[in-house]
Amino acid sequence: MSNRLTELESLHGACVAAIPSLTAENVDERLFTLAMAFSSLIELGGSVALLARHSHWTAVPSLVRTMLETYVDLCNLSTDPAYLEFMNARESKDARSLLSAIGNGESELTRALASQVDLDAAGAQLLMDTTESSSKRTLSAKDRFTRAGLYDAYEIVYRLLSSDAHSNLTALRSRHAELRSDGMGLVLHLERDESQMAFMLGLSREMLAEGAVIVYEAFEAEMPAPLSASFKS
Repeated sequence: MSNRLTELESLHGACVAAIPSLTAENVDERLFTLAMAFSSLIELGGSVALLARHSHWTAVPSLVRTMLETYVDLCNLSTDPAYLEFMNARESKDARSLLSAIGNGESELTRALASQVDLDAAGAQLLMDTTESSSKRTLSAKDRFTRAGLYDAYEIVYRLLSSDAHSNLTALRSRHAELRSDGMGLVLHLERDESQMAFMLGLSREMLAEGAVIVYEAFEAEMPAPLSASFKS
């Protein structure tokens, strides 16, 4: 497990150093979105490594799940420029749902939020920002994984990460319940199963490495030697 953590940290550092070299003569919205997705993979991978280094594992599954969702979008966008329209559609739908919930909510929280947001202005701006392409139907998580050729990852890996990320009884027990001779003991920062930790670190590193390859190919840019070398570390 320690080797995988060191490898993730090394790759993360190389990616951070390489970002300034990610340039192209004509950067359109698709390329810029790919670069942003790769940047998120870098930041999320760094956060996974930082938490793992200090044995703070509770938030790691949530971060790895977000990395996986980002990686799926990156894969889809790299092979299908029209996929950006589905991303716009999802953003528009989420924004509309949020504005509707704030405007119609009756709790003190929603009233407080509504008092800080000009709902009419926000709604008008949303209509202005909504392009014709964003009228496409939105894709479910399953659809997005399937398009990327990662259906198995959705059915197995994504479901497991989602289950761990939610505060259900199984997640709570795995985080804090320790079997002792006199019964169950309450523990903070309980060590996770070695294979589970190694898997999440390895998956994070793999997505970061694959994301680097995809985005540099899309930019038709030469990958810096230190970044290429970190793949072999």
